[in-house]
Amino acid sequence: MQTSGPDNSSTKKQESVAKIQISVEDISITKKHVSMLFPYSLFSEALDLIISEFSSKYQIKGFRTGKAPRNMVLNTYKKHITDKLINVRIIPMVNDAIRDINLIPVTAPRFTKYEFKDGQPFRCEVAFEIIPPIKLPDLESLKVVYFEPVVTEEYIQKLLKAEARKLATISEAPADYQIQPGDRLSAQVQLFDPSNKPLGETEIGEYDLTEDFSHKLLIDNLIGLKVGQTATIYGVYPQNIVMDQNDRDKCYGTFKVLKIYQFNIPVIDDEMIVDINLPNINTLDDYTKYLKDKISKQLLTRARESLDDQICEQLVANTIIHVPTPLIDEQIDKNIIYYRNQLQKRTNSEVNESLESWLKDPDLRAKFKDPALYTKKMTFIFQHVIDEFKIIVTDAEVAQAMHYDLAEYNDKASKKDDKQFADRDQNHRNAILTDKIYDFLEAKAQVYIHQWDHSPLPKSDFESYFVGQPVDMRSIDSLRPFYENPYTSAQSDPKPESSAESSDDSQTPLYENPYTSTPSDPKPESPAESSDESASGPSPESTPEPSSEIAPESSAEPASEAGPESNDQGDQTSTDGPNPDGSTSGQPD
Repeated sequence: MQTSGPDNSSTKKQESVAKIQISVEDISITKKHVSMLFPYSLFSEALDLIISEFSSKYQIKGFRTGKAPRNMVLNTYKKHITDKLINVRIIPMVNDAIRDINLIPVTAPRFTKYEFKDGQPFRCEVAFEIIPPIKLPDLESLKVVYFEPVVTEEYIQKLLKAEARKLATISEAPADYQIQPGDRLSAQVQLFDPSNKPLGETEIGEYDLTEDFSHKLLIDNLIGLKVGQTATIYGVYPQNIVMDQNDRDKCYGTFKVLKIYQFNIPVIDDEMIVDINLPNINTLDDYTKYLKDKISKQLLTRARESLDDQICEQLVANTIIHVPTPLIDEQIDKNIIYYRNQLQKRTNSEVNESLESWLKDPDLRAKFKDPALYTKKMTFIFQHVIDEFKIIVTDAEVAQAMHYDLAEYNDKASKKDDKQFADRDQNHRNAILTDKIYDFLEAKAQVYIHQWDHSPLPKSDFESYFVGQPVDMRSIDSLRPFYENPYTSAQSDPKPESSAESSDDSQTPLYENPYTSTPSDPKPESPAESSDESASGPSPESTPEPSSEIAPESSAEPASEAGPESNDQGDQTSTDGPNPDGSTSGQPD
């Protein structure tokens, strides 16, 4: 048992907290059990006001309203008076005491026990999880690959052909025509499982047999057929089917050709570009440059995302951190809720059926555990980097980002409302903060360059790319134009940005730190019969038993913080119960 108290201070708040007796027990590396003893003088005034309120609102038999003795009012409505005392006075004192012993809860503190007698100190015990200790790896030891985008002439020609196809005229082929690559066909399709049982109804489908068509099996088996002919193709199955891969490969379908369509594709020249009808683009050269710029930007974005993902994966794999189990469970719940909401929004019945079946998996929570743990680890790591290296976002940077968006989409940006924009858009602020974190980490890491075209990026096994010498990320276009990046400036070495360097008149970090804001209010749990000796604290979900007691006006607990990325509201203490006359309106007749 470790006993600690607050630091001495001249402020009234800390003088009052100094009278509180506190002992802290370490249940685990992150879980704390705190016992507190609050002197009667710290809450007696609040208790008197609550008793007076009950006396003036509710009549006790034999006395006029407001004239009943104090002890009789307290004994009659003791449970509800105690509940209200906890909410309006004890909980704030618990929060202050927790802050003053330098503990920062990431789960809402909860009462596990309390004792209350009129005229005596208030004893209580609360339990909660704190920020886990974090030990980052040596950031300069991280190795990542930057896939430098290269837009090839071959890829540009492929895009031009695809655009020409969009402008083509289409005509139905004659009866004796054989299907050729690039044609479109209409076919009657019936799918079967390995036991020759039909999978669904017969359907009519249309297929463009271009080189971009994803199902190569269809192209290989349909080329050369004529109208009226049928092909049997193995390895095709419904998208929503649930079976082993071996059985899927044994599924097959019959494709009866109903119609064939030919494309009369125009010549790729200036005339075709005019038909595309893009502003300020009138020639083939103009359009080619437009495509290169567009694709380059898309590839740069994907390359940056891949680099960011690698940074995250290495940080999670090499950072020593213990995430409290309640936070992992909370994230799993959020993930499941997200997919259930997606299920309600989707209209594709086949996709819905597959997703619904997946959500009914009894092992779903176990499958979500690793992603939830990854998410929580990254949240704690990012917050640690923000606090350790003083990474902030200024109002001017947010305004610049918003004006950039306006100029990008409607070219009507105006800077006269900079402060209004900065106050309004928290999404921009968080996005810039995230970008700054990545910039800082990538400036520290060893970054290797590998040229890359539009082919799929690898998702793992990057060792083979760690060849040659690492590059300086300051020489690479960050695609992050919303702020002056101190880590991509070629004139100086990477260093943390301090608030003193900010050009904005506000020197306070504007990102709301979920750990340094006011700790969440403890929530009483496990209700028991109220007595002078001991009680287990009012339950947020409990309803008082029918008795001669009356419920005070319901008072909701303040919202509790459930850790980073959480917007959840805390439970509310419900004290609605019957009135002395038996009614349940919450007020006497």
